[in-house]
Amino acid sequence: MRPAVAGSRRVSGVLLYAALVVAALTAASCSNTDEAKTPAPNGDATAASAPQDLAALKRQAGIEPCPRSSAKVEAIDDGLPDVTLSCLGGGREVDLAGLRGRPTVVNLWAQWCGPCRSEVPLFQRLHEQAGGRVQVIGIDFDDPQAGRAIAFAGELGMTYPQLADPDTLLKGSVGVPGLPVTLFVAADGTIAGRQIGPVDSYGQLIQLVSDDLGVRL
Repeated sequence: MRPAVAGSRRVSGVLLYAALVVAALTAASCSNTDEAKTPAPNGDATAASAPQDLAALKRQAGIEPCPRSSAKVEAIDDGLPDVTLSCLGGGREVDLAGLRGRPTVVNLWAQWCGPCRSEVPLFQRLHEQAGGRVQVIGIDFDDPQAGRAIAFAGELGMTYPQLADPDTLLKGSVGVPGLPVTLFVAADGTIAGRQIGPVDSYGQLIQLVSDDLGVRL
C-alpha cells in the first residue's frame, strides 16, 4: 500500500505544479470579467455615461484631444487596420490606417487590467519626454465602462490621447491575446514591433522604441 500512496503523492505534486504554472501565466496578462463590466453604483462619478458627463471627466483628467487622421489613406500590409475608433470621452474619431507621418506607440489597456496599471506611467513619461518625435496613443480595449476608464486615466495621470474599442474591433486584425499589448508603428504606418504583456521599465520601453522605430531618446 505504501508505494501506491507515494505514487499518488507524486501525481498530486505534478498537478499542483501545473496549476501554479497556469496561474502564473494567467497573471502575466489580463482578460475581462463580468464583474469588471458591472456598472458602477448610482452617484459614482465613474458611472457617468452621458456625453457631457464624460467630456467633463475627460477635461478634469487632462486627457489631450485625439490626433487627426486621414480617412482617404488605404491600409497597408503589416500596418494598422482600416478601423475607425471613437475618442474616449468624446472628440474626433480616428481612422487607424490614416495615422501616418510620425512614429507612434499604441498601447492597448483597460481599467480592469492590473498589469496595465503598472506600465501606464512609463508611457506617460515617454509622451512627456519624446516631444514631437514619437506619438503616444492609448486604446481603452474591451471596456464598456468609459467613465471608469477616464477615472483610471485621471488617477494615473494619463494625459496622452485615448481612443476606445469597447467592441474589440482590433482583436482579430491586430491580434490581442490578452492585455496589455503595445504596438510600435513606423511613420509609414507599418507595425514594426509588438510587445505582448507589460513593459517592465522605462529603459525597456525606450530600447523598444529605438529597436523598432529607430528613434533614440
